[in-house]
Amino acid sequence: MSDGWIERLSRDEIALYLFLVSVADKDGLSFYSEARIAGTLKQTREDVARARQRLVDLGMLAFEAPLYQVLALKDLDRPW
Repeated sequence: MSDGWIERLSRDEIALYLFLVSVADKDGLSFYSEARIAGTLKQTREDVARARQRLVDLGMLAFEAPLYQVLALKDLDRPW
C-alpha cells in the first residue's frame, strides 16, 4: 500500500487487509469465515468485524457474508 493508506489504518485493519489480499483470487474475492480469519490473525471475531467495517467504510473492501472482495485503492487526493 502506498499514498498514505497505511497511515490511516490500525494494526488490525492492516492485518485483515493484507490477509485478504494474500488469499484473494484474481478478482479480489475470498470466502474465509470470520472465525477462521480471527484464528489465523490471532484476533477476536469482534476485532475482525470492526476492522472489516472500517475497510468497507474506507472503500477498500466490499463484504456480503461470506464473500469478501478487496477493492482497488482510491487516490487520496479525491474525497472518500
